[in-house]
Amino acid sequence: MKAFITGVTGFAGTYLADILKNNGYEIYGVSLEDSDDKNIYKGDINNKEYLYSLLDKISPDIIYHLAATTSVRRSWEIPTETINNNFIVSLNIMDWVKSRKGVKLFIMGSGETYGNRNSFPIKESDLIEPLTPYSLSKYLAEETAVFFSKNLGTKIYLSRAFNFTGPGQRAVFVIPSFSKQLAEMELGLREKILKVGNLKAIRDFTDVRDTAKAIYLITEKGRSGEPYNIASGSSYSIEQLLSILLEFVDFKVDIIRNESEFRKNDILKLEGSYEKLFNDTGWKPEIDIKTTLKDSLDYWRKKLSEKKS
Repeated sequence: MKAFITGVTGFAGTYLADILKNNGYEIYGVSLEDSDDKNIYKGDINNKEYLYSLLDKISPDIIYHLAATTSVRRSWEIPTETINNNFIVSLNIMDWVKSRKGVKLFIMGSGETYGNRNSFPIKESDLIEPLTPYSLSKYLAEETAVFFSKNLGTKIYLSRAFNFTGPGQRAVFVIPSFSKQLAEMELGLREKILKVGNLKAIRDFTDVRDTAKAIYLITEKGRSGEPYNIASGSSYSIEQLLSILLEFVDFKVDIIRNESEFRKNDILKLEGSYEKLFNDTGWKPEIDIKTTLKDSLDYWRKKLSEKKS
């Protein structure tokens, strides 16, 4: 069986590829980065002709579409590019898959599409209310996928992934940003001052390793055209998560709030239910938040120590 992953060298893609390999899949993929793996191609999937020629060449049994513009904040700066990257590319892949009998497709969605809610945990049946160009782009891709699945018979599997983090995530996101800065402080590479944005935002974080397992199980046991929350069922303020990270260092840090780091139309709280995913696939989160945060910090400790030496 051949699995093709867009964003295969990215954060979730790396962990998913390992799971698929362990389950007997041949892994192929495309990335904007160079790779020593001959099955991973460097290229831009926004180029429809290139993408189609690559898929025709590989003829995968399943496609995992993970590549996306993922920054909610930056989506306000590049709304058209965000919608193109996250919706139009998804549409192109759906169009390729629909005429290939037996080929399955997974599309990564986002819990951000729920917008601001008043009751928790959020279930898949709850109202969708995109509040940012990012969440709108994910909503458009999901709604189109549901249409393709129900009306054209295309096998498309969908997730609404809430926040996920862990070792290897880029430092443009909040947890790896904190982790990297703390590791730099330990190594004497920066002053013990941490600039932060909105610490009151409350989010549901799942470990990336659990998230990758959920993606795999959705395509193995889930229902086509049915979105599944990937969530931990618990939520923490960013301030609480930072406090946990600070437990793992033995020095005092000065916290400075930076208003410029606040996001436009920031959602107050996200907390998802994984009941549907558990009922259909047996998935549940296994890695607790403290382990995730400690592993994230240790990742940056090791990475920066190796770079320093």
